[in-house]
Amino acid sequence: MLFARTVKISVCTVLWLLCSLTRASEFVGSKQCQSCHQDIVSEWQHSDHFRSMQKADSSTVLGDFNNQFVNFHGIESHLFRRGEDFYINTVDVIGVPKDFKILYTFGFDPLQQYLVATEKGRFQALNIAWDARPAESGGQRWFHLQPDETITPEHPFFWASHFANWNSRCAACHSTNLKEGYQAQSMAYQTTFSEMNVACESCHGPAQQHLLAVADAAEKGTGYKSPQSPAVWSFTKGSAIASANGAPQMHEIDMCGGCHSRRRSISADNSEHFVEQFSLETLGSGLYFADGQIEDEVFVLGSFLQSKMHQAGVTCSNCHNPHSGKVKASDNQLCSQCHAPQAFDVVEHHNHEIGSEGALCVNCHMPARTYMQVDDRRDHRFVVPNQIQAKNGAPSPCLNCHEDQTDDWMANTLTVWGVNESTDHWSLANHLVRSLDFESVPLLVRHILDDKHPDIVRATLLEQLGNFPSPNAQAVSTGLLRDTSAVVRRAAVVSLQSTATSTRWELLSPMLEDPDKSVRLETLRVLSPVLLDLSSKQQRALTSHLEEYRSSLRLQQDTPGGQMALAILEFNLDNRGAAAAAYQRALDVAPGYVPALINFADFHRGSGQDSKAKSLLLKALKVAPDSAAVNHSYGLHLVRAGQYTQSLAYLEKGALLEDSEPRYSYVYAVALDSLDRTGAAVRFLQQANNTWPNQYDLLLTLVLYLDKLGQASDIEKPLAKLQSLAPSSPDVQFLLRKYPANSPR
Repeated sequence: MLFARTVKISVCTVLWLLCSLTRASEFVGSKQCQSCHQDIVSEWQHSDHFRSMQKADSSTVLGDFNNQFVNFHGIESHLFRRGEDFYINTVDVIGVPKDFKILYTFGFDPLQQYLVATEKGRFQALNIAWDARPAESGGQRWFHLQPDETITPEHPFFWASHFANWNSRCAACHSTNLKEGYQAQSMAYQTTFSEMNVACESCHGPAQQHLLAVADAAEKGTGYKSPQSPAVWSFTKGSAIASANGAPQMHEIDMCGGCHSRRRSISADNSEHFVEQFSLETLGSGLYFADGQIEDEVFVLGSFLQSKMHQAGVTCSNCHNPHSGKVKASDNQLCSQCHAPQAFDVVEHHNHEIGSEGALCVNCHMPARTYMQVDDRRDHRFVVPNQIQAKNGAPSPCLNCHEDQTDDWMANTLTVWGVNESTDHWSLANHLVRSLDFESVPLLVRHILDDKHPDIVRATLLEQLGNFPSPNAQAVSTGLLRDTSAVVRRAAVVSLQSTATSTRWELLSPMLEDPDKSVRLETLRVLSPVLLDLSSKQQRALTSHLEEYRSSLRLQQDTPGGQMALAILEFNLDNRGAAAAAYQRALDVAPGYVPALINFADFHRGSGQDSKAKSLLLKALKVAPDSAAVNHSYGLHLVRAGQYTQSLAYLEKGALLEDSEPRYSYVYAVALDSLDRTGAAVRFLQQANNTWPNQYDLLLTLVLYLDKLGQASDIEKPLAKLQSLAPSSPDVQFLLRKYPANSPR
């Protein structure tokens, strides 16, 4: 017995010594886990996490490097081997062909990317990737990740650009204990990690304390007990859906969410809690469809937080083996863990033939969207297919499979099945506010105040309330500054960012002490533009908090967006030299970063340096010829230069492109009128009012131009709409007196 106890102490002592000698003081490495957790480590060694990044050799490289030549976007690349090593010959950032050694593989299924070194410690992910799917599925080929872009060395998506940089954009979620090691002055990296791939401590945190606790328990003979016990899901009598018995493991949201989400880092300190380390993106346009379906690559968490599953306490490991990453079953047995098959896996429920693709739960409730051309990823909202999608511009799960059918067919079919159309779904309000429809505000407010909606939905709608300034909207936002949800409080701060200086300070200064870091940082961002208008006492109070904001921006100092945020802060503080330097650093990091090109151009224009502004805008036009903001900005530049006729084409394009906004339509109409083309301005405004309904400026301008042309008979409808939107407006009152037929009777 004494001998056995001595052995236990000796083993633990050895583990402690090994732990103490590791390069990263608290990270001990997955090999230390293997002695006690062999089965788990074996599962992990067959996971995507294990193969997230590996050294390139004959056992890890899947692509065909057998003297292959490929041509994408007019750029020829040669993939070949030199001895045991793998190479690509392709053009570098200045367009010169060069050999690059493949150093690491990145992922493996359904595609594999490859990393090469450039300069200053940078590693870049090639945008020529290997389709790892079977040949019969269209795989076993080289393909380009951006087939629809015209890729040149100047393009933002060129392989050697910032957006393909491993150090700043990929590494943190593909390796363990990553230290970026960015050196701002030299713009160089000294990036390190304790393990190349996603290993045990990526999810569980540094294991040194765990080993010490195990050693202590062994020495005392008490045994080690895990601090967390999982909830047990079981069916109660008469219920077709299981419920949790015990506390759900909500810590898994913190554990998995850091990488499986669209978010921004706000702290350099490792934390157990997601909200202390990251600021989660809400369901914004371009990221999600209006009903919350995934659109861009948003990596699961944002959609899962919308789900009834999350609200009930379901978490990642209920469906996924946390160590292999695989789902626990590939068919409806996965869902039958909690949804009784006799109630749900029947024709009466899913209305499809048993065993067919349509009978699979995930095909209706978790529709897939394809990214990177070959990577199908499932939506995690778990919603019921409905007729709402046809009204809010979102894709329908039904039409994903029934590609030959129409929205009307889908609506009729769902009606027959008894899936009734909802006329009061939050996504309908979201769809309307995305077109900045002022008449949607009452509906928007009602859904914001409905605490039955998930917090991320309420926050998304609340952020948009700030686009409709009114005393009522301000009151709603002010009340929600005290909401229990951090993401809702943060959205309330955003919605108040256009209020008057004194009001903004009065409402938001208490939020500088909010317990959640993401709320405090958003408050600092929103208050900084009015700092110079505050009293001396208020300025001192705000300035004392600014270092926290600057510290968070330093985490993104190697990104163009981070440098642009710093430039805006410096400009707001009247540090124009520092602002100009930050804008320039943004463009040094990413020369084709369009927001920085536009903002820096506006900065130069404000400084009277129009030639510099023009140069930046021309570069932006070259990089993003189909950007509404770029065309609009260059059109305005031409107007200021007195080149009115030449400006029209750019102003028109800016007003018509998909990413336009109402102000661009207003400016283009004014430009037409200024060139004595008032009739054309009227026709354009009539069209713009369909795109941007209930916009005060567009409607008022339309009425004024109709009045100018003497087209009194066409004034009634737009003037009536103006009256309903702003009955107390002096301009509207004047027009009603001039056209009394529209006055209220």
